[in-house]
Amino acid sequence: MEFIQSIKAHLYDKTTSPLFGAFAASWIAFNYELIFILGSDIPVHDRFEYISTFLYCGYPDYLLKGFLYPLLSSITILLAYPYPARKIYGYWKSEGIKQHNLRLKLEGESLISKKKEREIRKEAVDMEIKYENEINKKDLKIQTLTDLINELHTNADEKDTLIKTLKEKTYKSEASKNDTNKLGIPSSGNENTHQDRVLDDDQINTLLLISKHEGESIDFIVRELSTHDQVTKYNVDKLKNKLLITTANGRHRLTPDGRKLLVEGGYVGG
Repeated sequence: MEFIQSIKAHLYDKTTSPLFGAFAASWIAFNYELIFILGSDIPVHDRFEYISTFLYCGYPDYLLKGFLYPLLSSITILLAYPYPARKIYGYWKSEGIKQHNLRLKLEGESLISKKKEREIRKEAVDMEIKYENEINKKDLKIQTLTDLINELHTNADEKDTLIKTLKEKTYKSEASKNDTNKLGIPSSGNENTHQDRVLDDDQINTLLLISKHEGESIDFIVRELSTHDQVTKYNVDKLKNKLLITTANGRHRLTPDGRKLLVEGGYVGG
């Protein structure tokens, strides 16, 4: 099986050789009469007699027409053909380029060189990469801002919950005082001062800020709360009237009652 495959491969190499093709064409050209005679309806005896009488009169004719003439012709063709073929191909390509440039010129366009084409493609790729990088940066920035907003919402919800809890406990404490007074139980000497300690959201925020930054001035409190200065001063005065903060030399601090209110309200740890 391998021997047959080897023979097939060898024959294929021979048949695809330029020399074999040229030799076959030359042999047919010199011996076309023989091909017609062999394919005719003449009796076989007459065919061979005609061939030996008119086509091949002797061994020299067999050698010359059957081998030497076709071989020399094929070698001549193979050696001489590339030169005119190269000239003709070059002329054909040159005329094609001229025709192409003429068409572009008539259409108001110019032929772009390969170098210029590569530069344009490179610029397009660079622009696409830059655009993708900008999109990625924008997406990352948007994601960061979204996370920050979600965190602020979470903190705000927690703060609102704590403020609500503080207000409820303060309200319950005041309600318990009122019930005690209704039962005739004597109150402390500071009753008139402590009787209204229900705080609104702004006052609670002010009290929390002072608890974190004790000893700061009113200007610091106004700046940190980002509210109107008159509103902030009003809330500070209210906290002082409720004895929840004290002021000394323009510096504000929590009183024990103010600290107690924050701890019992659950906003800060005890």
